[in-house]
Amino acid sequence: MSGILVPVELLKAASHNAFDYTGKVAKAVHKDEQAFQELLLFSNNVDSLTGKQHGQVLLSLLEKVGDVYFARVLANLDEDGQHATWKALDEGLPAGPDTLNKLAPLTWKTLLPQHPPAPFSGLYIFNEKTSTYLDCAAPGERYLAIDETGAINRNFKRMLRYPYPGQAIYAEVKGFKTDFFGAMTLPDNYTAFIILTEIVNLEVKNFRNTCIPYDLWALGNEPFWQAEISANEGVIEFQELGFDGSRFFPFVPSTMEDSTTIYASINHDTGDNIRISVFSEKCGDTMSDSVYQYKVALTMNGKRFTGCGRTFPVVAMRKKGE
Repeated sequence: MSGILVPVELLKAASHNAFDYTGKVAKAVHKDEQAFQELLLFSNNVDSLTGKQHGQVLLSLLEKVGDVYFARVLANLDEDGQHATWKALDEGLPAGPDTLNKLAPLTWKTLLPQHPPAPFSGLYIFNEKTSTYLDCAAPGERYLAIDETGAINRNFKRMLRYPYPGQAIYAEVKGFKTDFFGAMTLPDNYTAFIILTEIVNLEVKNFRNTCIPYDLWALGNEPFWQAEISANEGVIEFQELGFDGSRFFPFVPSTMEDSTTIYASINHDTGDNIRISVFSEKCGDTMSDSVYQYKVALTMNGKRFTGCGRTFPVVAMRKKGE
């Protein structure tokens, strides 16, 4: 059909809907705009199998008519029509490095929600399949992050040479939130998608820059070490000078032994174990002359460390560095 293969299953689905699929394709190839729009809107009438096949037909059509024309016709559809077309195009893409953004940047730009980018600060957690953003302004909510800059993931790997699963960096970015993103399904425990369009600043997370409330941040010297306990991130993280990367443990709520707060956890994958004792005593850091709220004793795989600790500031949205 004008050089475009239309699978039998797709033709049957179209016939069931009294839709002249091959006729619309033939006209669309010759840039009949009415037929083209009707073919795009047929994206609303497909299931998982025919949706992928329909998407493959649309991608072939895109290649024939060009990105400029395809984007122009697409722009005339309402939001529901654009969403259905986007989902079909996503499903039709072959497995591999090519994305719709690379294949047809104008079509991609047309499909993206037309929101002005807003500034965000928070924690970025890289994952090969679903990266996550924790927004400073919305503690407790998780956003599925889409890196449209193409550089956040690369910088994440550069900054954290040996990241553990779920490790975060501090990220100031620009972008927008949306409830829809092509064929991607939003996991149940995520609030929305966040589309990241510009990097403002990326840093290794520390107690001065993170804005997601933690339960305790402990530090010590000789040798230098630090530990974060965070129910919001679901992690107890430990770093020691001379040890590549961080060791991590699932967050476990504290227990009380007399007047001492105890956090204890085991990483069953690595066999590492950690126990953190928090004493309600003022603690001075001799290296910086800082005074902290708590005295801390930490045991990591039997090795003992001592230092000081602080809880997240009570002020809900303190300025970075405070």
